[in-house]
Amino acid sequence: MNAIQNHNYIQIIWKAPQDIQEIIMSIVADLGFESFEQNEYFLDGYIPAQVFSENLMQKVLSKYPVIESIPYETKYIPAQNWNAVWESNFMPVCLYPDILIRATHHDNKDDASYKRVILIQPKMAFGTGHHETTQMMLKAMKQLDFENKTVLDVGCGSGILSIYASLLGAKQITAIDIDTWCIENTQENALLNKINNITTHLGSIETLSESNFDIILANINRNVILSQMKEYYSRLNEKGFLLLSGFLETDNTIIEHHIRTLELTIVEKNSLKEWSCIVGKK
Repeated sequence: MNAIQNHNYIQIIWKAPQDIQEIIMSIVADLGFESFEQNEYFLDGYIPAQVFSENLMQKVLSKYPVIESIPYETKYIPAQNWNAVWESNFMPVCLYPDILIRATHHDNKDDASYKRVILIQPKMAFGTGHHETTQMMLKAMKQLDFENKTVLDVGCGSGILSIYASLLGAKQITAIDIDTWCIENTQENALLNKINNITTHLGSIETLSESNFDIILANINRNVILSQMKEYYSRLNEKGFLLLSGFLETDNTIIEHHIRTLELTIVEKNSLKEWSCIVGKK
């Protein structure tokens, strides 16, 4: 889900239906996988050869008997220009009539049909708009008032959520990520969209000096969200909103428990293809 770089990869191919594919991605994402490709019957996962451990992957999968029994095969893929491959296959994301997300090489003939157009230079950074969690975050953002607000985008990926926040009228956006490629891609995409009120920060939220945000966006994964929840709360202004996604519907109970423990009020919940998005208010 992060930027694919030019080195050798292991491709894992699971034979699984799409509803199971979502669960597999959630389980193995933290093992170092950098990208997933889905089709009707197969899930392809790509992980750098130097960090792949089949023993570790099997150990993690063994905790989920239904998933462990799903057959898979491994393939070694030598280094190539992965970004060029990804860019050539990147399709526009159409969330009619609100948002069109497209690359610079796409035709602009449909731009006028959308309220807002976001241009990106796709680099395989998580959050290009294709994933269900990104789409739910964008839709949840549309329901809020961003005018003159301060925003924190945790795990900014390609910067789409930060850019959309700016287009919705935010005063200042801080975009943070632990991946250098994501920071560079966010900066590049902000420039493409003539956005000048996004400040980037390389590192985790614990290393960020700024606080007092009106809106915090966190589209990451369950474990990171749970570990950082108190950070979100302490940096969120009174009556501020916290938008969370990147986790499965099956994780809702524990996520909601942590939200309520911090005395945040849940104001909205959405789901899309097994994935979930929750909005809390302080």
